[in-house]
Amino acid sequence: MIIQSLINSNKPVIVDTDNHPTFDEHWIIAHGYYVLTVPYVDPQYYIIVNNGWGDNNVNVLVDNYIDDMVYIE
Repeated sequence: MIIQSLINSNKPVIVDTDNHPTFDEHWIIAHGYYVLTVPYVDPQYYIIVNNGWGDNNVNVLVDNYIDDMVYIE
C-alpha cells in the first residue's frame, strides 16, 4: 500500500475520504498506520490521522473509504 511506504519514509499523506461513516467527504492527514490481524478474519488496515478538527492520533479504517491522496515522493 502506497500510504504505508510513504509513512515509513517519514512523509505524511493528505488523504480524502469518501462516504466514510465519521468523516464523509473530508481531507485528513495520515501520519501512521497499523494492520489489525485477527485469526480467521481478513486483515483490517487503519491509518492514524490528524482529522483537521483538532484531534490527533485518530484511527481510521481504510476499507474502501480512501478516495484521493496528496503526497510528495
